[in-house]
Amino acid sequence: MKKVDNDAEYFAWFAITKNKCTQFIYQQPALLMTLGYLTLNLSGFTYLWSLFDAFSIEIIKYMELSDFVMAFLAEPSILLASLGAIIVGGGGVYFISKINIKLSDANAPEGWKSWLLSNRLFYCFNPFYSLVVIATLIYPNIYAGVVGKWNAQSIKQGVMAPYNVDLINPVHVGQFQQYHFQNMQIIFESGRYLFLFEHSKGRTVIFARDNIASIQMATQGVDN
Repeated sequence: MKKVDNDAEYFAWFAITKNKCTQFIYQQPALLMTLGYLTLNLSGFTYLWSLFDAFSIEIIKYMELSDFVMAFLAEPSILLASLGAIIVGGGGVYFISKINIKLSDANAPEGWKSWLLSNRLFYCFNPFYSLVVIATLIYPNIYAGVVGKWNAQSIKQGVMAPYNVDLINPVHVGQFQQYHFQNMQIIFESGRYLFLFEHSKGRTVIFARDNIASIQMATQGVDN
């Protein structure tokens, strides 16, 4: 394809790519669902990485494949934000498709304007793919990372509901063995571990789920 140096060719490039992708998706609809699912999982992983990083927890060390597969469900707003981004992206594709700039109507600038307008940075990038990447990857992942930091800050400030945790077998805390932990903030529950933050001592505690006898809300009773 020859170098794009005006808006008319740029929008024409968008239309050509959109039509090719639409035809491909029509023939392979399952691929679209797979890509959408992977996009949601990436957003979920970004959220968990941002949340765990705030507590200096190595996410790869404790998380299993099943946790990553459903990671986007850890925070419902991530799913809503991703769906919103897809809708906005689809709307953008629709409205851009309605823009009709004819090559014959493109004015040929002269002098420095000719060089500036014909060498725009975005002319180097496919407009359709750029919109898809921004709408379905960049925005949802930025949002997921920010939400992870917000939730971590809320946990550290003690905003979340406190829980009391009883263990089957004691764990060593300093020089003592301890069965019972009070006023713990839940960071995340994975398939094998429960990640907690002890606000009074400012420390992170990780328990194996098999070793938990009961979890009680500090103000509302048992919540097993």
